[in-house]
Amino acid sequence: GGTQEVVVTFKPTQAKSEVGLLTLSGNADSVKTVVLRGEGSQGPVAEVNPTVLNFPNVRVDSERTERIILRNSGGDTLKVRDWTGLQAPFSVVNTQLLSLVTGESREISIRFAPVAKGIFTDTQQIVSNAETRLVPVTGRGTRAEFTVTPSLVVFDPVPAGGTSGDLPLLISNSGDDTLVVTSIASTKPQRFQV
Repeated sequence: GGTQEVVVTFKPTQAKSEVGLLTLSGNADSVKTVVLRGEGSQGPVAEVNPTVLNFPNVRVDSERTERIILRNSGGDTLKVRDWTGLQAPFSVVNTQLLSLVTGESREISIRFAPVAKGIFTDTQQIVSNAETRLVPVTGRGTRAEFTVTPSLVVFDPVPAGGTSGDLPLLISNSGDDTLVVTSIASTKPQRFQV
């Protein structure tokens, strides 16, 4: 008499039901069969929408925030371990580590705050217990840049109490953003007028 424990494990390679048989035989006069049944479940699956994030035409020294949605479409809890990859002028606003059960979603805010004009690119990496997701991020910093020509306006002599003829000034925007002139002022408004 006596007993012996035999350990059986199940190691599925796919998310599906599996059935197998375990046959035990020895120097006894019979063969014993045990039915084995296991369910392979899908692990966590990280889905990101949108898969590419774009910040078109953001004024220098301002900021814009866009959102991506992280969703767990798998069969197990998704655990975000790290947010990596983004450098200034990009940043992740809400960087807390999180867990998402099957079917749960969360909005992740990405900020673009350019301090210079030009096109910036980076990649947000979402590191989790599922596959690492990469989200390419692009932003364009814009700035209005204007010139006034000529820089010196010389009037012909005008008799006291008279008014000169009009002399034009040309305001040009060489930047890539809309120019808004908010003030045109003269230091001597009684003598030089616009």
